[in-house]
Amino acid sequence: MSVVKPLLPSAVQRAFRLEEDDEEAPDAAALQEFARKGGDVWKFMAVQLTYNSSHGDFASLEETVLRQLFSRFLAFLAWLARELKAEGTSATMEKASPLQVHLHAYLHLAQPFHRRGRDALHVFEFEGVRPHLSPNTTSGKGYMGAVRYGHFYVIVDKVGTLFNSTDFPPFKAYGVEGWWLDNLLKAGKLTRQTYLRVAAQVTVGFQKRLGDCKAAERYLHDQAVRDAVQAESKALESAMLPMKTFGPVEEFVACHDGQPRFRRPVLAIVGGTRLGKSMLAAHTLKRVANKLGLADFLEVTVEDSENMDLADFDRRVHAGVLLDGVGDAMFLKRNREALQGRPKIVKGARSATNVFSYSYSFCGRAVVATFDLSAQNLEELQTDHWLCNRQNVQLLNLQEPAYIEPASLSAAESDVIDSRSDQRKRRSRDQFADFAQSLFQAVLLTCASVLADELADLRRRRAAKRQENRELANQEKALKKRRSRLMQADLQPLAQGAAPGPVVPVAAVALPGGDRGEAIAIDDADLEMRSSEHGVVVDADLEGSGSENKFDWLVSIFWQALQHWWSHC
Repeated sequence: MSVVKPLLPSAVQRAFRLEEDDEEAPDAAALQEFARKGGDVWKFMAVQLTYNSSHGDFASLEETVLRQLFSRFLAFLAWLARELKAEGTSATMEKASPLQVHLHAYLHLAQPFHRRGRDALHVFEFEGVRPHLSPNTTSGKGYMGAVRYGHFYVIVDKVGTLFNSTDFPPFKAYGVEGWWLDNLLKAGKLTRQTYLRVAAQVTVGFQKRLGDCKAAERYLHDQAVRDAVQAESKALESAMLPMKTFGPVEEFVACHDGQPRFRRPVLAIVGGTRLGKSMLAAHTLKRVANKLGLADFLEVTVEDSENMDLADFDRRVHAGVLLDGVGDAMFLKRNREALQGRPKIVKGARSATNVFSYSYSFCGRAVVATFDLSAQNLEELQTDHWLCNRQNVQLLNLQEPAYIEPASLSAAESDVIDSRSDQRKRRSRDQFADFAQSLFQAVLLTCASVLADELADLRRRRAAKRQENRELANQEKALKKRRSRLMQADLQPLAQGAAPGPVVPVAAVALPGGDRGEAIAIDDADLEMRSSEHGVVVDADLEGSGSENKFDWLVSIFWQALQHWWSHC
């Protein structure tokens, strides 16, 4: 079914609606001109109604009053739907401004609304408020698509929506198109939360919409932080005090004159709290930026982090980087290849895949690092071969505020400031004393641990030696016992007067118990006794006689010697 656009020009349409600030009577000349051309005729199949008013309940801020107003509006729409034979109605109440609300309604009819005359639109009047009409002008195949979008526009939770109701619900009576959401979001009608919630119900294209929203939200969040920081910094500019002049700072600034260099030093500022380290570092980088004709520098808070987050560093804009609050002096040495400004490309956020890696270079750019007295390894700035080289690191130890205090301070204020400065110095000395004590204790603990390890090793070796000596002693004792038993067993027959057995030729054996003696010759075995008071020497020709056991062989030789000795007694 074709839908005819209302035949009223814009001037006459304005005559039939009451805007928030439009309470004057219709333009009579426009009505007469329109009547001369054929009269006011309205014909449509679907229409959107907007009710605006700054009086009565429309201007109330109480939820109970507004809910009652919306309930009356729904009752009115139900009556209107019966009068016009509507097939679907949708209604919503929204905040038009902080002081008032307005009402929206959408109807599509079973048969055309076709009326003529000035009273043709009185049927839409609600509690004395005449609506602004937006008839559906689409015809043909696009008609139902326009009807669905009209209902959806009214019923969706837009920015400022308070209440809504429909008998033609989305996702049940009709499908929702994703581009509807896109257009409403771009027009600022939807929040991202509502957009994503409805887009998830649509499902098609949701992943792309979710990614777009996350990226936009992340960017806007970061931008809000940047804007807040810039606004706060600008407000504090008038309170900034001038900085003092320091030799290492002047040498550092002189290195950044725009001339090419193989490398440039890093400026390290060390000092107690509230001495203006960060302000001095920022002031130094601003001077470098002015020399290089650049606008800004990048500030990165390091603290205990092992890695530098330099993804935001842009050498087209930044004159350098301020590494604020570094927690370890060795951080400079670990990252020296990147920080010393060599003409080389460095990759940040490296990983196995390098998906999120980025490239940067500090050639021709300044690097300033600040250290609190609580930072680790501060002594390495004086002792490490790389850190103590002033061509690598320009060191500035702050013992007093880096800024010039105003001379207009009263004596009392000066005394207070001096006392605070003394307190800061005392705190700094106390912090350094604590640091030195903790370092000394750590060294003592390390030495004690090393000595304990060496002592334990010595004890282990002594125990092993003692065990070895104990085993040798036990062996010696066992041998002595065996020798004693043999002596007793062999000498017992002689003590009882028994005759010795047959003499067997022996070589020579030394009887125990003396160092000197006389030699005894044995004719049968060609034995010769040498000078031994308690022993006999046996010839070596009998080594191979019968016994294969060396011990038994020695026993037999010993027994033969005893027999020979007994026969000569």
